[in-house]
Amino acid sequence: MMHHRQPALIMVMYHWVTRQTSNASNIKLFFKKRQERSLTF
Repeated sequence: MMHHRQPALIMVMYHWVTRQTSNASNIKLFFKKRQERSLTF
């Protein structure tokens, strides 16, 4: 059994997931700002 390898894999997955979610939220914010700007004009 390779128990010592598991935490590293979990950390890698965790960092990957958080990076993906932060990218998604940044993109959502960007589109939201664009929409608000287009509404004002």
